[in-house]
Amino acid sequence: MASRETFAHLLLRDPQLLLVRSLFSSQVLGNTYLEAERLATPVINVFAYSERIDVLLTEMVTDEFAHQKNVATLFRNNSMTSHLITTYTKLIGRTYLVKVLNPVIRSLLKSLDKNYEVDPNRSKNVLPEAIDNVKELTSNFMSAILRSASSCPAPISFICQTLAKVTEERFPQSRYMAIGGFFFLRYVCPAIVTPDGYKVITAPVPPEARRALVLASKVIQKTVNERDFAENEAYMQPFNTFIQGYQHPIHEFLDQISSSTSSFVNVPIPTITHQLYIQSLQVIRDEIIKRSVKITEFLHSHNMGQSNYIISLLNQISTLPLDWFVLYDSKKTATKVQCMVLVDKLLWCGLGDGTILICDTQDPSTEPKPIQAHEFKKLVTAIICTGKHVWTASEDKAIGVFDVDTLKPVHRLTPHRGIVKTLLHVPINSNEVVWSGDTNGLIIVWHKFEQADSIDLKEPICSMCFVNLSPQEQFVWVGIFNVIFCIDFNTRQVVTNWKSHAGIVCCLLPVRGQVWSCSQDKKICIWDQRSYSLLKVIEAHDGTINCMSLVQVDDKQHIWTTSFETIIIWDSETYQKLRVIHGHVSDISCMISLGNCSACTGSRDQTINFWKYQNFSSKTEEPEQTTSSPVEKEENTPLKSEVETFDPEAERTRAKFVEVKDALINVVEELMLGLRAMGLEIEETLELPRLLSFGKRLLAIKQAVSKPVDNS
Repeated sequence: MASRETFAHLLLRDPQLLLVRSLFSSQVLGNTYLEAERLATPVINVFAYSERIDVLLTEMVTDEFAHQKNVATLFRNNSMTSHLITTYTKLIGRTYLVKVLNPVIRSLLKSLDKNYEVDPNRSKNVLPEAIDNVKELTSNFMSAILRSASSCPAPISFICQTLAKVTEERFPQSRYMAIGGFFFLRYVCPAIVTPDGYKVITAPVPPEARRALVLASKVIQKTVNERDFAENEAYMQPFNTFIQGYQHPIHEFLDQISSSTSSFVNVPIPTITHQLYIQSLQVIRDEIIKRSVKITEFLHSHNMGQSNYIISLLNQISTLPLDWFVLYDSKKTATKVQCMVLVDKLLWCGLGDGTILICDTQDPSTEPKPIQAHEFKKLVTAIICTGKHVWTASEDKAIGVFDVDTLKPVHRLTPHRGIVKTLLHVPINSNEVVWSGDTNGLIIVWHKFEQADSIDLKEPICSMCFVNLSPQEQFVWVGIFNVIFCIDFNTRQVVTNWKSHAGIVCCLLPVRGQVWSCSQDKKICIWDQRSYSLLKVIEAHDGTINCMSLVQVDDKQHIWTTSFETIIIWDSETYQKLRVIHGHVSDISCMISLGNCSACTGSRDQTINFWKYQNFSSKTEEPEQTTSSPVEKEENTPLKSEVETFDPEAERTRAKFVEVKDALINVVEELMLGLRAMGLEIEETLELPRLLSFGKRLLAIKQAVSKPVDNS
């Protein structure tokens, strides 16, 4: 068995997806519709979470075409592709369906006094007006759909684009039938027929309305298939002229949603958490173990690519770890988690109510111990350990010092007039030297709890790090808005400063002769410690990058960065993206390495998550190339990422909402700081978490808007 293999790697990284193919094959699964439908969900969960959904969809669509002799049968049978695509479109396509279909269906529910029954076998009194009513309803649906091309979700457009490409190769005369068969048969029409099941509407659908929706759906499908109603449905033949009138507009619409040449962009699915991802892997592995004999027979009969390698692992698959990265513990807190530090085996976490929560990292079953370190309801903004003491800062403008053995407070320092946002321990000759920076731009240098010096940069201090080049060359890098300062540690003089980002410099991290910085501008910048030159610019996150941490994994150093609820893991030497993890359900505000291939994250969702690598190999993942580029001279403009160059309106809207959220957070933080600086107390109902929650709601409705949002 290959060393350090994992089940996730085996499932996801085979370019032919043999395990997925074999599991869904009729030879293994039979023709059981419910079984295939049940397994589609965990497969989609795993591939979507791992950002491999484009590989799955492309391979499955290609496979679907390879087994069809007639394009008319595409997506119309109990195939693997049909189940997977239907499951995926339900996850990412509901917002579009609500926007397009909901107004038409609500209008129908308000006009149930009209007669929509056109089948004489169902009603003895079929009125001529019923045909006109169904035509009007169908026309309303068609009009709403045909003007919605710019709002079509990017993944749906990608599937249509893939279908167009494959159809040109195999069925060149059937382009519109193939694309329309997917878009309407597997996506839109099921939502028209059962809008309550797709959550397009919340109101119940009475039988007479359901019948009207079924009839409208039948007309739409015939229009897409370019087929008239035949004698076996003579009562529908009056719609044939109507059908012919819409064929050209439908062709134009299908051209619009399938003509993009942009690469696939993964749309995050918040409901697929890391826990659900692991659970889904477990379900798939259990099914493969249960059906291993039939899967082996399938792989023997389809001798492709890695068939023999996968067969060799089937008997041992139960012993493979699910993934090389696991969430091994999670703790709930009373309020949001803002900062954390590791003290021996204890994790000290600063919370939003002035409390320090102490967790045992070695024994997760131990109940965390709370300490009321600062004024109640005052956010703990920073925390560090100097060896024998833990220093904490808070919105109450005070610095608390605690004994690590007794957990008792030993000092309370109150020289700052602004809120202390960052603390830095400088490990020099075992002396307890600490720098503290506040929102007024003042840095105070502490030596043995006494104020030794101060530096006024006149701008809010956001981040600091210590760079030790030699005993004679020791510097503190300080991040403020847009700018990084380099200050000589011994003389306290500013050596240089430079414009580094377009926004607050949220974090500074020394890494092997370099300093990594991150900011509100969504960029990671990598600087040379001696020359201050910009070596690389990486842009991969969708919003403000809040924090970074270095995690040692065997002989590798990984850099973890966070934005919103997402963690991205980078190789510190190659700058390649190794993994994306959706670690929380709200913004991650702090992160720390726990040593021994493990790390911890804290979030505004009031949880502390503990992560651990297992069976990690640098060859386990195929690193995704990221947007990074060398920078020449003073130019620091990075290459644009794929997200920025992606053209569809839906993605531009998504980016605009990210900007709106970032702006909202910044405004709220500045407002609260200003009010507190004037000595005004703020009610709990107006605390930042509530306002941040409002910002998250803006993101939740982003896909319901089809045009860029006005900044106001």
